[in-house]
Amino acid sequence: MKQAWRNGGASDSNPRRDGRDGDGKTPRPENTPSLVLRHSRIVKKLQPGQPGTMRLTRQYGEALVCVRYRQDATGSIRCTTIEVVVDVAPVHKRYDEDEIIGVRIGIGQIDQRRRAQARGARWDAEARLWRMTRKLAKRLNLTRHIVKT
Repeated sequence: MKQAWRNGGASDSNPRRDGRDGDGKTPRPENTPSLVLRHSRIVKKLQPGQPGTMRLTRQYGEALVCVRYRQDATGSIRCTTIEVVVDVAPVHKRYDEDEIIGVRIGIGQIDQRRRAQARGARWDAEARLWRMTRKLAKRLNLTRHIVKT
């Protein structure tokens, strides 16, 4: 709860009569966008080019993904929101999914060993590791058993 001395003597239950914030200079909006969005529901979602999106489609062009109309809980205030693409960049994977890696599967893990072998993993007797793709190791939930060679 705000303290009375912080907002010019007014408490939360007794706002200033002049409709201004505690500093006395800035008006206190009754329905700021953040308040409306916080307690709203989407009533309509439109794709670019549909009626109701033409002005925004002209303004944002290809960057416009969709337009949403929201209403507050009472249905008395409508807020228009848009989804816009602001950046497009290639995804750089940390690892090559098709890279052949070594995985150490314990002697007692017979089920994991059989599942890996059934899906194409090969035993490397010299290195004493199972060789498989990184994608297969992920699929079999063996990533913690990957050995750097």
